Amino acid sequence: MEELVFGSPKESGVPSGAVLSCLKRLAEQNVPLHSLLLYRKGKVITEAYSFPYEKHSLHRMYSITKSFTSLAVGLLADKGLIGLDDPVIKYFEEYLPQTVHPWLASMTIRDMLEMKTCHEGTTYKKDLTKNWVESFFITEPDHRPGTIFSYDTSSAHTLCALVEKLTGMELLEFLKGECLNEIGFSAESYVKKDPFGVSIGGSGLMATPMDLLKTGILLLRQGEYGGRQIYPKWYLEEAVKCQTQTAGSRNCEDERQGYGYQFWQFRHGCFGCYGMGGQFVLCCPQQELVCVTTADTLAVTGGHQQVLDAVFDCIFPYLDMEEDGKEGELEEYLARLSMPPVENKKIPASAWEKAEGLYESVKEGGYFKNMGFSFSEDKSRGRLRYSCEQGEGVLEFGMGVWVCSEFPFYGQSYAASGGWTEDGDLMIKIQITGEDSSSVSIQAAFFEGGLTAFMKSTGENVFLEFSGFFEGKVKS
Repeated sequence: MEELVFGSPKESGVPSGAVLSCLKRLAEQNVPLHSLLLYRKGKVITEAYSFPYEKHSLHRMYSITKSFTSLAVGLLADKGLIGLDDPVIKYFEEYLPQTVHPWLASMTIRDMLEMKTCHEGTTYKKDLTKNWVESFFITEPDHRPGTIFSYDTSSAHTLCALVEKLTGMELLEFLKGECLNEIGFSAESYVKKDPFGVSIGGSGLMATPMDLLKTGILLLRQGEYGGRQIYPKWYLEEAVKCQTQTAGSRNCEDERQGYGYQFWQFRHGCFGCYGMGGQFVLCCPQQELVCVTTADTLAVTGGHQQVLDAVFDCIFPYLDMEEDGKEGELEEYLARLSMPPVENKKIPASAWEKAEGLYESVKEGGYFKNMGFSFSEDKSRGRLRYSCEQGEGVLEFGMGVWVCSEFPFYGQSYAASGGWTEDGDLMIKIQITGEDSSSVSIQAAFFEGGLTAFMKSTGENVFLEFSGFFEGKVKS
């Protein structure tokens, strides 16, 4: 296995100030960046991890998973187990309706890779309790396949099911055995499964940012690693070039550059992987560069585009310019990099006392039966206790700092911070650091005898109970 070479930005022609400018710009725009990794001219030159995220933290990569599914499909094709122009129904007769629509019958594996399926969207999201793969075949087609780009996550999921059916192995297990172990992909990485035991090939990858960087290097080198061709070059040449025009259906600038086989095209001749919330692997042959980001931009309008703009605007124009003397400043910035905790204003002691207590819901049928707040004696930590259909839950948070714990009923790790506003409202920010990289925010306004709380979740099908208003009165 080839060992990565590590160096400083200036050793690969990247001024330290350019990297620093990129990070500061995203911070000023309140974009929740979790990591930024840069590789150029044979060296890893930047590793930036924003607390509570760390180097070895597994991160949900969302639709970057699609690119890994594509890599597995390419291996099947290279082994002669499938043909890219095979009709997909050939491999899933057990799921076909009694009468097969001609558009479904004509859809090929290549159509699915290019996001030119016969569906206008993700079929399994219509009912998550029913077989996700089967939904792809029994949902009535919307249009002729092989024509127009239409983003369909169920397509990638079905392709993943094809890989697992033909290999008898889980998606990531198959890829690790074929090539990912060769590049040092982490042993702890995995792909979440759907309720029916199939790896979620469209969005389930849990991996480290360094896993993505190593994969990006493999892509940049067209499948060569450690002096050997460990992945078929012919497939990558097809997969990462533009196969589908996307300008007609996408709004953000970099989403309009085109699509390959589950790989995106980006500006400046770059290609790569793209996951919801700001997960990116940018492979840039002209610049000899790979850039990886992880983030949670779901609460930031246009946040994913802001991540790319920061990289392209702050770093690309300065490549191969002389070092600007900011190497020490960059090192210092990276050493204290953290997601900003909630600001905690000083308020009268009476406000703390008014907030403490248990509040019963005044609404019938709501998810939360009650909520209660309490604080440590030194006022450095707080607790939100609540009662719901699942039982009694407790959320710990630091006042003006982050506190890490496990989310009740979900079994997922989180970091939480709280603080008072000048108006006496309690703000709580909860960053999920487990399988669903999202956030929950709570604003609690206290008044004599009662509480009004507003909650917002950025989760996809999770933590959605933390949405909307809770009205409570002091429990007598």
